[in-house]
Amino acid sequence: MRNSKGLYIDGFHISHNRHHGHVGKRHLECNIRNEMVYTYNQGVLLSGQRGLWEATGSREYLEDGHSLISSVINATGFDLDSQTVYAEAVSNNSSRRRLGTWHGIGRNGILEEACDAYGTCSQDAQTFKGIFFHHFALFCEPLPAYVVKPGETVDIPQLEALKEWHVQKCKGYGTWVQGNAAAANETLNSKGEAGMWWGAHLTTASGTNVGEGGEIPEGAVDYRNSGVPRDRVWSYGRAKGREQQSVKTGAAAREPEFAGRTTQDANDRGIGRTVETQAGLVAVLRAAWEGVEAES
Repeated sequence: MRNSKGLYIDGFHISHNRHHGHVGKRHLECNIRNEMVYTYNQGVLLSGQRGLWEATGSREYLEDGHSLISSVINATGFDLDSQTVYAEAVSNNSSRRRLGTWHGIGRNGILEEACDAYGTCSQDAQTFKGIFFHHFALFCEPLPAYVVKPGETVDIPQLEALKEWHVQKCKGYGTWVQGNAAAANETLNSKGEAGMWWGAHLTTASGTNVGEGGEIPEGAVDYRNSGVPRDRVWSYGRAKGREQQSVKTGAAAREPEFAGRTTQDANDRGIGRTVETQAGLVAVLRAAWEGVEAES
């Protein structure tokens, strides 16, 4: 379920043997990938991998978790080796409003949903980055002093070495996490309310409805924000008797619902600031604080 960037896609859905005009009996096989990438899908795997390590003592689960974190960080445009944001290509057209290069799940080293720059995130999607950092913090907690494996003896020196390796790996994410916490904090308005698009202040554009937002991969359907397509692939049975709608991707997936609304604050667009966006700020601040505590 991972894509070429090492990120987990949203999952599979049922074809009903109606996909691409294929004729046959209706069946319930989940065999069509939805290539859509959301931040929370990356996070929920992390606490699961941590739990599997605690249940089995198998180092591979921790290695898989750290590999996933590295993929996420890289896909925001941040280089862990140099601890810096990837250099941006400079446009020759100085009048062009730039959002920064999209790397798969963010830009400018900041975690981002594909809907952020459009201001069209649903209230559901507003929880996603907070969910990621909640599970990230759980994964990066120091390993317990011992692991109980029924019928086996714990190799204490090996466990101590593993604990130190885990701590050092998590310390290596500190600069990136702190950068995201600072970016999220930049979204606070005069009332102390946090916004959804953490990287808004790092761009020279206040947002877009016409094609420079998060990239929707080929074969992806952003049903969390654009709704479930009313076709025979996604809505079998309910699509009968009405005109079939095509699945929109990329910029076309963003309805111009807020196109006529102008605002100086990109985070006031759409449904604006909510308790979910506030929770996202709390989650990333917690992850940053716990990272600093681990270094002290």
